[in-house]
Amino acid sequence: MATGLEHDFELMPHLETPPIPRPAVLKAMSSVLESKPFRTSKQCQNFLRYVVLNTVEGRDEALKERVIGAAVLERSPDYNTADDPVVRIRAADVRKRLAMYYQDEGHEAPVRITIPSGSYRAFFHHGDAHPEPSNLHPDSAHPDSVRSDPFFEESRLPAVIEALERLPAEPATAAPVEAKAGAEAASNRPGQGNRRVLAFALVALFVLFAGLAAWHFKAGNQREFNLFWAPTLDQPRPPILYVGSNAVYRLSDGFLQRYEANHPDYNGLESLPAIDRTESIRGSDLNEDDKDFVGLGDVAAAVSISTFFKGRDVRYDLRFGRDIVFGDFRTTPVVLIGAFNNSWTLELNDKMPYRFTASNGIKRLEGPGHSWQTWYGADGAPREDYAVITREISPKSGEPVIAVAGLDQTGTRAAAEFVSTPALLDAALRKLPAGWQNKEVQLVLHATIVDYVPTGYDVIASSVQ
Repeated sequence: MATGLEHDFELMPHLETPPIPRPAVLKAMSSVLESKPFRTSKQCQNFLRYVVLNTVEGRDEALKERVIGAAVLERSPDYNTADDPVVRIRAADVRKRLAMYYQDEGHEAPVRITIPSGSYRAFFHHGDAHPEPSNLHPDSAHPDSVRSDPFFEESRLPAVIEALERLPAEPATAAPVEAKAGAEAASNRPGQGNRRVLAFALVALFVLFAGLAAWHFKAGNQREFNLFWAPTLDQPRPPILYVGSNAVYRLSDGFLQRYEANHPDYNGLESLPAIDRTESIRGSDLNEDDKDFVGLGDVAAAVSISTFFKGRDVRYDLRFGRDIVFGDFRTTPVVLIGAFNNSWTLELNDKMPYRFTASNGIKRLEGPGHSWQTWYGADGAPREDYAVITREISPKSGEPVIAVAGLDQTGTRAAAEFVSTPALLDAALRKLPAGWQNKEVQLVLHATIVDYVPTGYDVIASSVQ
């Protein structure tokens, strides 16, 4: 049965919206791939290119989740989509990047590309029209211009589809209710009882082996992830999860008393008195506080990692502010959250290739130089953020230390979600040089941010030493 999206696509010739020529679609795709939201992510570029080209070619069999995972994201043809949602994660990332592109660089694009949720098929519509899917003009096809794309020529699609076709067929669904009576009657015939027992035994064996295979696949799919965390979790003492504190200035009691005297409506409960912009504030009106406040991004990061610990039945010691000393590092594995509000992270990264700089950036100080800074939109909200994930054995204590830290709070949150998600971290670690498990590791993470929430992740640099 055709899906709703497929049905709409088939009805497109009856819409009044003019059909879009294929060259216009390919030109629109090229503009998107060269845009700022996409040029920072090779995987998102490959994903969008694959979906658009196979939609243009009418290859519906190529636009299934498992096929995309194998052809674009380097998964095996028989990988378990339930245990590894990498296609869904990447599709959501591509949709967010498309939205960013059409809000900024591509707001006047003559042709727009969309990938509706629940589908991996691309739709095309005129930029001056409502975002309705549009069919390609059948008389304007230029297949050579499509097939000449290097990615399309090197696609693993034929081999993937062939491998999928060799996989065992899925078990048949249960028989309709009205067929049960006939089946029960047949079971009473001579010899049917033994056959039913044999059939039941075969089904039981199939379920058993399927369960063992699924367990084996899941364990194998998280092998690198488990090796990354093993030095921290396989210790007699529970790890310390430490969150740094943000330095703030609080209004003094004297200032609040003067403010209340001059503002009869003030009840003393507001945390942010409406201060006149022309009013001057003296240094004595402010009190420094560097131990009582924690950033929202750090809290979200702590929740991600503590949830991961809880899922593994790992006890942990959550600490904030100044509630940690060097002696703790000598006896206990530590996970550090945050950078510029966490002096322990800055000290840890001070001897590593990728370090945080005084200009609120990340820079490689050894070898080829690279640097990154948070990109903010016109409204001051972060659109792209960066983070460093560091795992090393402390040279001073000999205990394992992991640091999860971003430039802005959104980067820290993204890094914590990434490092505690098996499918994401495992895929990144498999690309590291052999033997990384016993060495110091750094990953530089790029994150796309929408409404202060990370929506996509890319490892853009790494170091193993």
